[in-house]
Amino acid sequence: GTCVPNYPPYCFIENDRTVGLPSEPSTEFEFPGPKLPGWNQENILPELIRRAVRYVEDAAQSKKPFFLYFPLTSPHHPVVPTPEFRGKSGAGDYGDFVVQTDWTAGAVLQALDRAGVATNTLVIFTSDNGPWLTQGEAGGSAGPLREGKGSTWEGGMREPAIAWWPGRVR
Repeated sequence: GTCVPNYPPYCFIENDRTVGLPSEPSTEFEFPGPKLPGWNQENILPELIRRAVRYVEDAAQSKKPFFLYFPLTSPHHPVVPTPEFRGKSGAGDYGDFVVQTDWTAGAVLQALDRAGVATNTLVIFTSDNGPWLTQGEAGGSAGPLREGKGSTWEGGMREPAIAWWPGRVR
C-alpha cells in the first residue's frame, strides 16, 4: 500500500518497509517530500489491483481460509484516473476515477470467481468516513446526516457499505 497517496513519502510500503528508497525531492505534488525515483501517482491503483488479484489467486490454491485487507486510495485526492478510464464517466476526472474504482472492485470479485472461491468468500466494500463537504455546505452527499468527513457527527461516521457473498447475502 501507500501511507496516503497525497502525503510523503511517495512510495509503496510493504509490511513495515518502503519498497525502494524515496530519495528524490518532490515538488510536483501538493505536499513536498521525498519520492521514489520515477514515482507516478497514476500507477498506484493499477499496482494495488495487480497485487490483490495475485494474492487471491495464490491464496485460493492453498485451500485454506484467507483474509485480504485491500484499502483503496480511490476515489480520493489525488484524482488520477489512468488513460483507459479518462472520459468514461462523462463527469470529469473525479467521475472517471470513480469508474476506475468500480472496475477495481470488480477485478477482485472476478479473481475470486476465477479461483473458484467466490461462493465461499464474504466481501465487504465500505468507505473510511463520510463525504468531504466544502466550507458551509449542508447535507450534500451525506443527505440528511449532519456534517461529513472529519466530524464525529453521523455524516462523518456513518458510511455506505456493501456486503457480497453469493448464495448467502442478498
